[in-house]
Amino acid sequence: MRTVNDWCGWQSQQQVFTVLTYTLLEMQRQVFLTGSSNPHYRGTIDFSVNQFRVQGGTQLIVTVLNCKYLPNLDTDGTLTDPYVKVFVLPGEEQGIRTDTVSDSLNPTFNRTFNFMLQGPYQDRELVLQVLDTDDGPYDDRVGEARITLREGQYSSETRFTQNLEVFYYTPPHPLNMNVCKQTIRLNCQPSIPDFSRFEGLGRITFKLAYIEQSREFTVDIRKCENLPNMDIGSLSDPYVIVSIISGQGQQDWEMKTGVRQDNLNPSFHEKFSFPVSREQIENKTLMFKVYDWDDNNTKGDFIGEHSMFINRGVLYGGTQKFVQELRKFYP
Repeated sequence: MRTVNDWCGWQSQQQVFTVLTYTLLEMQRQVFLTGSSNPHYRGTIDFSVNQFRVQGGTQLIVTVLNCKYLPNLDTDGTLTDPYVKVFVLPGEEQGIRTDTVSDSLNPTFNRTFNFMLQGPYQDRELVLQVLDTDDGPYDDRVGEARITLREGQYSSETRFTQNLEVFYYTPPHPLNMNVCKQTIRLNCQPSIPDFSRFEGLGRITFKLAYIEQSREFTVDIRKCENLPNMDIGSLSDPYVIVSIISGQGQQDWEMKTGVRQDNLNPSFHEKFSFPVSREQIENKTLMFKVYDWDDNNTKGDFIGEHSMFINRGVLYGGTQKFVQELRKFYP
């Protein structure tokens, strides 16, 4: 005969079983929708940049192309309703946004915006923030991408594919939430928080592919550009360490390029192959670290890094080219 305590214990077990079942189903749904079981994965954004000098300033053209593998932030049985905000820092923090694409984790925007940057040119930062439209007073933050803009750096159209990262900074003034006119004039003044910890560190270009026939993951490091000079009396001697890291922070593989002497825009064109199955490498972290080589039995001076999740979009997307800003992260 069951007692009251037995009945309460059985009810507790049923509740735990129900919660675990729901959690497992939600994880499976997340993998199906986004191609990643990592809860911190935010998807990618494709966009292009072109800039050129005009009388009185610089014309900046930004085209927001699409996003892929966005996480689903809705819990009512529908999908995320994403849109993209685009603005330039430093400045008046005025911005423009795309239309909202309803119920899509892989939205296509194909919207082009023109910015007139007035006055003497200085380094600025282009910010693209992806949000999920909500009925409440605030929209959910999905993630953001940033690149540093320098005069003449993108004199021809340059396309970027970047992983979305956590929001770092939101302008204090509300952005125009309507799809506003396509041209905004920015009278830029340096009145924002210090971005120096990851500004001016250069960028890295690489290609990724999974080769089904040989069952290997390939990383082709193409080049670095606009690296800071870490030496006195000469230029930096950069090289790149590429590693694959598991979810527990354990480094599974590490390889490095050769050193390029006295070069702030080194060309590497070195390809590395990792003999692994897709299942073994999926959802691990791919890390690039750029160093300035020194002859003192150490790795040398750390210049900057970039990391990204190896998701299904990478493993099943064929050969893909990435251009990413280098950053420094401090504890």
